[in-house]
Amino acid sequence: MDGMLEPADEPHTIGRWLDDRADATPAAIAIDDRGVTITYGRLQQRVAALAERLRDAGYRPGDRIATVSGNSIDHVVAFFACAQTGIAFIPLSWRLTAGELAPVLDRAAPHLLLIEEDYAGLAADARDRMRRPAPVAMLGVTGVETRTPARLPRFGPPAARLHVRDDDVAVVIFTSGSEGMPKGVMLTHANCFWNNLALSGVLQLTAQDVVLGMLPQFHVAAWNVQPLLAWWTGATVVLERSFQPDRVLHLIEDRRITALMGVPTQYRLLADDPRFASSDLSSLRIAQVGGAMMAPDLFDAWAGRGVELLQGYGLTEAAPNVLTVAPGGGGVGTVGRPYPHVDVQAARRGERARPGRRGDGRAVGARPERVRRLPR
Repeated sequence: MDGMLEPADEPHTIGRWLDDRADATPAAIAIDDRGVTITYGRLQQRVAALAERLRDAGYRPGDRIATVSGNSIDHVVAFFACAQTGIAFIPLSWRLTAGELAPVLDRAAPHLLLIEEDYAGLAADARDRMRRPAPVAMLGVTGVETRTPARLPRFGPPAARLHVRDDDVAVVIFTSGSEGMPKGVMLTHANCFWNNLALSGVLQLTAQDVVLGMLPQFHVAAWNVQPLLAWWTGATVVLERSFQPDRVLHLIEDRRITALMGVPTQYRLLADDPRFASSDLSSLRIAQVGGAMMAPDLFDAWAGRGVELLQGYGLTEAAPNVLTVAPGGGGVGTVGRPYPHVDVQAARRGERARPGRRGDGRAVGARPERVRRLPR
């Protein structure tokens, strides 16, 4: 009806988290990026300004913005600005060659490509190989936050609405899974909300926590396993761009890290580092493991330093948290129990496996409407 007010964002939209947190604790440190810090209040200001610039440039809910960037404050600003405008955020791997990145960009079909200076050469080479190159801008206050390319008419008319819905795509993570060609897994705001709510039901982060984000932000766990929950609760996230065992051990000690998530290989490299035996790990209370099963001796090595490694299981399509060992809930050889709000079952030959029987990896009762992929 003419004259009616446009609906507000729905309850589960991720962009609201930052606004609420900035209102509650504006002076608290949200991110420590290699010694450069930003408060929740300042982060919210930059996000709101970029979101407004994107709207003014014609971008609307349902559009897509891809990035090629390392872990950084600028990258987080872009993530939340997309979340507040209903734009799908698509962080792409800087580990790919230009020849590998180009078809992924073609599949993502972004309305805008944001790049970090460190990867400008890679992104430019990949963009030149695209069938229909996207407009491009640099990340940060001297880039897209100052000069935002207009949305091109060739993308068709933008959505009429401005408000963000729970079922809008929040983030698209490209994953190969069991096949060769990477495919984009589309996770909605509601997916991310419930995933982080489930995580909070097992691992209670507080505003006093300091989370180490050492996984690359083109990986789903770099957002939905601790960092987004940390920004929801008002904790500080220390961002690392690359994994260097000696530096990670230093950061745990120097920044008094209380929570981190990594893969077994990372924990192995940390345990094998000469500094491991003497490093102060006393602040660390949550150390999650995913990606592969953990060897007993690795579990024992960390237990000997007073740190319980919490094995879990997840997959990108599940946003990703599925199973976890809760603190004090068990040792090596198990991936734990389902997170709150998550249902799982073992299947054998297409049917539910009886108690005590192993499954064969084939799904039963899948609900495909809960998982969406970008079209080929």
